[in-house]
Amino acid sequence: MRKHQRWIRQQLICCFIHTYTQAHHLPPTVREIGEWVGCPGMRSLQQALADLERQQYITRDPHRRRSIVLTAKGIALAERWQLFIPIAGTEAQTWQALGAAS
Repeated sequence: MRKHQRWIRQQLICCFIHTYTQAHHLPPTVREIGEWVGCPGMRSLQQALADLERQQYITRDPHRRRSIVLTAKGIALAERWQLFIPIAGTEAQTWQALGAAS
């Protein structure tokens, strides 16, 4: 994957973590991130998460589920994007804006 494409995927991951955490009041699992971002395999997702951790956008505990947390730097990056997600328990046409709108 090219460097630019990798960076876009990392931005999407930060945005998803931020939005998911706001909506569910807990961080997503690695599998949930992978399903939403569309990573072809766990290895590429783990590499993207390692890059984000190395760049200090996230912190995580590899021995715990749902331990991925955005740092202040990661939140600032995520808030540049606005992500619309369906609200659970409502009609499919109802959407809630999270991220930069919060």
